[in-house]
Amino acid sequence: MSVIKAIIFDCFGVLYVHHGPEYLKNNVANYDDLRYQIDEIIKAANYNFISAKEGAEKLAELTNLPTEDLKKGLARGFGMNRPLVEYIQTSLRLKYKVAMFSNTSWGTMDKYFSKKERQRYFDLSVVSAETGLVKPNPSAYIDLCQRLGVDVSEAMMIDDNAENCRGAEMAGLAAIRYDGLVHLKRALESKLADTNN
Repeated sequence: MSVIKAIIFDCFGVLYVHHGPEYLKNNVANYDDLRYQIDEIIKAANYNFISAKEGAEKLAELTNLPTEDLKKGLARGFGMNRPLVEYIQTSLRLKYKVAMFSNTSWGTMDKYFSKKERQRYFDLSVVSAETGLVKPNPSAYIDLCQRLGVDVSEAMMIDDNAENCRGAEMAGLAAIRYDGLVHLKRALESKLADTNN
């Protein structure tokens, strides 16, 4: 296997997230084991089968998280995934080229990451409208790697969409499906150890 030189991040669902689900993924110790039950409680509250208060109490009981912390964590809306962006800046960017790649239209990205933020956080930021190439088309990943100056075998895609991960793998990249920062760190550590040794 080739040495990884670049890590590419999807925007929506990875770098820009709904904070409620992200809070649970990153703070419930046994999230993988409890995922189905957590989802069922959230659905019940979303469909008004139970009150939001009852939903928070059930989640607190299930996850052993303090009810007030849980309520605050779930109440936050959409926004930048700051813990992930900080991890990228303090750990990954020291060793790898880092890019953001999103399927979106002209000018849309400015609402979420300003041009200045994109320049500060990433070596390259590309939206599909600029290239005419859309994930999961393997050509989109090949083009992005060329822009980064790395071979596809030297790049890894992080995306919350399984189809986009498959498209990256078809192009020759390694891929990790994003499922919270805790999961990502474990998966990255494992994959980078496999490819960089």
